[in-house]
Amino acid sequence: RMDPKAFLTMGLLKVRFFLEFLKAGLHVLCSDLDVVWLGDPRPWTEGWRNDSLLLALADVIVSTDVTGDLLENDKAAWGVHNEMNTGIIFLRSTASSFLLLEAWLARMRKELEKVATMSATYVQWWTNDQTYFNEVVHHARTLSMNPKARAPADRAAWMEHMLAHSADEKKKALVGRVVGEIVEEYGGRGSGWLDTLRGVVCKELTCTDAK
Repeated sequence: RMDPKAFLTMGLLKVRFFLEFLKAGLHVLCSDLDVVWLGDPRPWTEGWRNDSLLLALADVIVSTDVTGDLLENDKAAWGVHNEMNTGIIFLRSTASSFLLLEAWLARMRKELEKVATMSATYVQWWTNDQTYFNEVVHHARTLSMNPKARAPADRAAWMEHMLAHSADEKKKALVGRVVGEIVEEYGGRGSGWLDTLRGVVCKELTCTDAK
């Protein structure tokens, strides 16, 4: 881990494996060896739980190093703007995930060129794939659209964007269901469901190295 060239090379290989699985049409769930699973994560990733409906629409779901109740809300973006931990990462086989992986790979390749010029005895623990995942995501522009917004126009903008970027009919149906549930909530159901509905953060990402 203290060898920046070796550790970053391993990270590059890992992300290239992710990309090949996604190109084959497979979703990827990867966790580090020090992760212990206490249950099936699919109720959250697939939106089977009513409070995780939006997660089923996310291209990428990742854990965070900064946990606590203060981040478990929309105002704190559910921890996305803090340090994300790629020790648990879920990637759907979508064009957006492909683009993220290409940008992630491009950033690591660029860093590896710099690392190659360093002394073999140089120690730099932060040169790893997680560092550059965070850099790519944090530098991407955050879109203001929000499916949980009170203003109907803001919700409509999110819905239009999601439908335009969703080829899968099941995903399109889920978009409609989510918006319908939110409209009903604002219409007076008042169950407090929106407070518990885990939000998503929409990012706009470009990568000149993407194929």
